[in-house]
Amino acid sequence: MSDGFPSALRTLETSIVSVDGVSYAAVTPDGMAVLARPEQLNAFEGSASECDGKRLLVGHRSAANLEALRSALSWLRPQPLGLRTSVGFGDRLGVATPGHIAAMRCDGVGISPIFAQQSIREMDRTRRAPREVMDDATWAVFCSGWREPFGADADHLKTEEDVRRCLRVGYTLWTIDPGDHVDSIADTATADQLKEKFEQLPWSELADTPEALLRRYRDRSFGIEHHQLVMNEISAVHAAVKYGRAVAHTHTLVSLIRSDLGSDGWELEVAIDETDQVTSHLEHIYIVLELQRLG
Repeated sequence: MSDGFPSALRTLETSIVSVDGVSYAAVTPDGMAVLARPEQLNAFEGSASECDGKRLLVGHRSAANLEALRSALSWLRPQPLGLRTSVGFGDRLGVATPGHIAAMRCDGVGISPIFAQQSIREMDRTRRAPREVMDDATWAVFCSGWREPFGADADHLKTEEDVRRCLRVGYTLWTIDPGDHVDSIADTATADQLKEKFEQLPWSELADTPEALLRRYRDRSFGIEHHQLVMNEISAVHAAVKYGRAVAHTHTLVSLIRSDLGSDGWELEVAIDETDQVTSHLEHIYIVLELQRLG
C-alpha cells in the first residue's frame, strides 16, 4: 500500500498526500481516491468500501470532488499574487497545465504562475465554462503535486454577465476589458467636439463634475522615474473624453465583483490593450487615479 491505498488501485504517485489523517490520490485514468473516516467523506461523491479500518472512496474527477479537494487542500486554491512577477499560462483547452508545471519546475525561479487563465471570448470559442477552466487547473496542480502559490485569472471580462459567469468559482485576478467604452474618435476630435463630449460624460456614474475634474488635473505634474509629466486642461479633457466612460464601466463591474466577494482575496487588472488607439502615459495616470478615487 502507498499511504494506505491498496496496491491494486492505480494511484498517481505525485498526487498522493495525507492531511489531518485523510489521504488523497489521483487514480488513472481520470479518477480520484480518498481514504478517511466516514464522516470525513461527506463532501465527496463516489463509491465507498471498507479499507483497513477506514473508508475508501473512489470517484470521478467531477466538479463536486474538485471543489471538495480545494476545500481540503489549501494549496489547490488560487491566491492573489500582488506585485510578484507572474506569468499567465492560458491553458486554452485544459490539457497543457501539466507541461506548464514542468516548465515552472525547470526554469520558473522567481516566477508566480497563473495556471487558470482564459478570456470569456476564448471560453465561448472552446465551449468551456469558467468552472471547467478552474477545475482543469486544479486537477493538474493536484496530479503534479504542485504546492507553491498560483493565481487564477478571469480574463478580458466585458459585461456584467461575463462577471456573473465567473463569480463563486474561485478566481483571484479579475481582468476587466472596458475597450468597448473607449471613445474611438477622441484622438481626432476637434476642440468643439471634445468640449461637447466632455460635458456629456456620465458624471453621476463617475461621482464627479466637469469643474471638479479640471480642478484635480489642471496643471498637475507627475514624477515618473526621471521624467516629469504635466497634465493641462486640454490633456485632462482629452483623457476624460477618451476613457471616462471606460472608467465608469470598469467601476460598475468592480462594484458587482465586490458586492459578491467582498473587498479581500482578489485583485484587479484593467486591460485596454485591444483598442485601436494608443494609451498615453498621462491617460494611464488618469485611468489609475480615477479608479482609485472611485474606490
